[in-house]
Amino acid sequence: MPEDSNKCTPLSVRVGLKRSATQKIEFGLTKTCKKVEERVEAVWVIHFALLEKDGDKFTAKISIDIDLNNEAPGKQKEAEDTATDGLSENQTRYMLGPVARAADKVVEQPQADEISAFFNNADEDVFSDAADDRSMELLDRVADARSQNLRRLRTRVVSVLDIA
Repeated sequence: MPEDSNKCTPLSVRVGLKRSATQKIEFGLTKTCKKVEERVEAVWVIHFALLEKDGDKFTAKISIDIDLNNEAPGKQKEAEDTATDGLSENQTRYMLGPVARAADKVVEQPQADEISAFFNNADEDVFSDAADDRSMELLDRVADARSQNLRRLRTRVVSVLDIA
């Protein structure tokens, strides 16, 4: 949504939320300004990452950026309010609950045991046409599940802005 006239002030905030001793969540909002014809338009991006402790440091298990202007038009006011006021208690609980669980689903390896069993089965010729068909079907199911889980995560991350 365009800002009034040529007024736009860039803004960037990022918070870290401890989920457990070995996991944390990063949530951020960034507002940049770009000139579109004769006006300046705010461009909002949400950053979300689920990090796990690996030795002494945390590494991202999943990290996504969501361009609100393209993926959730009409959420700029909510983004501005959240960036200005910070995450509310309810938003924080939602991030640590439903959003974190949705991120877990993306990180999990769906059918990982089934895939391992298929490729480690010494009794089956994994190079046969039938085995190739089964492996492609299995890998397609895994890809579909991951895509669906990623869409759910993106939806949940954006819905943080709707919570008061």
